[in-house]
Amino acid sequence: MIHFVLHDPQDSVAVVVVEGVKAGQDLNGWIMDDDRTISLKARQDVPIGHKLATRDIRNGDTIIKYGHDIGRATLASLRAEVGVLLPDRVLVTGTVRDGLSGLPLVDVQMTEGGVPDGAPSAENGSYSLDLPNGTHPLVATDLAASVEYAPVPFVLTVSGTPLVWDLSLDPPVVHVDGLVANALTGQAVAGAAVTLTGTTADGPKWSATATSGADGRFVVTVYPGVYEVEASDAGYASTNVSLTLGVAANAPVSLVLTPLGSGGTTTGATTWWLVGGVAGAAVLGAIVVLMVRREVRRK
Repeated sequence: MIHFVLHDPQDSVAVVVVEGVKAGQDLNGWIMDDDRTISLKARQDVPIGHKLATRDIRNGDTIIKYGHDIGRATLASLRAEVGVLLPDRVLVTGTVRDGLSGLPLVDVQMTEGGVPDGAPSAENGSYSLDLPNGTHPLVATDLAASVEYAPVPFVLTVSGTPLVWDLSLDPPVVHVDGLVANALTGQAVAGAAVTLTGTTADGPKWSATATSGADGRFVVTVYPGVYEVEASDAGYASTNVSLTLGVAANAPVSLVLTPLGSGGTTTGATTWWLVGGVAGAAVLGAIVVLMVRREVRRK
């Protein structure tokens, strides 16, 4: 039985002419110009109509068919006994997810050189690309804009076999910069504890903690969402304040720590002030000033 056909004895590729070629199967081929047969062993399933390698083919080698040069191989290395020259184009599939929640992302577009490639990701996050063999520098960009994700560049090397490539896009990172100071002396308060807990815009719970340094400053890294911020230190009553952070959050927020009086009561009055666009509160105790800055995380 003839499984594949080639025209010229110098051809490095042939074509499968029967269905059902399986890995490990001994194959018989017919050289039409010489009217003789050759044999190969397939090491993977080969669909009808696909090409076979009749000898070793490596990256950059000339491909011969019909006795003529039809191009150069762009795959890494292929042994002849594998019995299949991989197709010129390959289907790449995958799923795009939120890097924080793990939920699928819709409307993420892949581009190469600024040109869209394939359709945007579906509701379930799935996408597919039809790419030729070779190396492809791609960028995944979110088009939905419900949450601002940084574009994710990635490189795919296609070498003839179907490829699965999953992606994750991270929401922007927000840094909450804070300062704790003694309202009476104006000096930095070291060792104050700050805790931030809440829910991100994507849905997952998120929490972060920080302790003020010797200069009274601290940084808490979070994501856009709604949070409760608690500040506490020995000798002061802890306090909570709600904090909503958007993708463009940059409004300063203040927390007030009131010193504990005798018998556990709190004392002191609050005086609000605004300096350089940063709001704060001066009390008979300490002040906490939070300045929010946004950063888009890039991979």
